[in-house]
This record gives sequence, C-alpha cells and structure tokens, in this order.
Amino acid sequence: MDGFDNLTEIIENYCELENKSVIKRNIDAGNVTIDRVRMSLMTIGTVLEEKDNIILAEVKSGLFNMNNTFVCVMVDEKSIHIVAVANEGLIKQSTCNKAIKKLLDRIYHEN
Repeated sequence: MDGFDNLTEIIENYCELENKSVIKRNIDAGNVTIDRVRMSLMTIGTVLEEKDNIILAEVKSGLFNMNNTFVCVMVDEKSIHIVAVANEGLIKQSTCNKAIKKLLDRIYHEN
C-alpha cells in the first residue's frame, strides 16, 4: 500500500469515490512542513481530520467556489502527496485541479 492508498482510504471515510473526479499529485517538498500545509488548508477550507503527517480538509473549488473538494495531504521528508476528490457535473470544472492549485499557491506564496 502506497501513500496515495492511505490518503484515498481516509477520504473514503467522508465520501464515496464512485463517479467522482480523483486527482493524485506528488510534489517536491523542499522545506515545506506539515505545519505550513495545515495553516494553508485552514485559510482555504476546513480541516476535518489530522493524524501524524496527514491532513484531510474540505475546500471550496470549481466555478464560483461552489463545489466541495476533499483534499488529503501527506508530507514526508521528500514529497508532498496530495489526493483531491470532487463531484463533477455535466460541465467539467476541473474542481480537483483548482483546489490543489489553491493549496499550492497558499503554501508557496503565503507570507
């Protein structure tokens, strides 16, 4: 079981994954800490669960920030692992990608 499986399992406690958009990303952590990720998630959404180096949050995303996106993040010494899950209607809004971009913008550009 890899890191993405762990993150996906946590999200499954909050929503069914069937018929949902699921995006997985690995990003070089650089000097990013779990504390930085937590603070960033708290400014763009609601933290739902936290354990060790994993945080699950609900972030508004999509057109006019109307869609709920579950974003689960794990930080280790080398990488930031992200899984985002959201409903996509008939008109695809790239909800998961927008939520991940919002998080990464906050992490890397926050003063």
